[in-house]
Amino acid sequence: MSTPSSNARLSWANSVGLWPGAPTDPHMLPGGIGPRAIPLVFDFTASGSNGAAIVTDFTLEEQNGLIGSIQGIFIDNSANPANNFTITFPNCGQKISIPKNSQAIMPIWEPTPLRVTASSAGLVLVPCLFLNMPVAPVVWTAS
Repeated sequence: MSTPSSNARLSWANSVGLWPGAPTDPHMLPGGIGPRAIPLVFDFTASGSNGAAIVTDFTLEEQNGLIGSIQGIFIDNSANPANNFTITFPNCGQKISIPKNSQAIMPIWEPTPLRVTASSAGLVLVPCLFLNMPVAPVVWTAS
């Protein structure tokens, strides 16, 4: 990522192609690169980061063609037993809050370049996948 906070841990070398080898219609996704995801773990376990916001953006990923415009997100807040995870997209004002012990897939309306502010109380790791495809919103409790 171009300007990740020191608490935003990258768990990728490049963007991840979904369904490798599967035929894709380049007219269905922006940029014609097929379905892609960028995994990112928001790390709130660092000393003193309890409740601190993590700010990052996807400027370089979008400029370098690793992913087209980001249209959806998968959020895994299942390891967070006590607190919501909130992610805000400042350019459009969209705010998504996922309850404790839950996972979600949500659409994103942020224009490029994508900028993100994430927050959660508690010392947790919150894995996310930023997707370049449209998704329908759904939230479920992890068991």
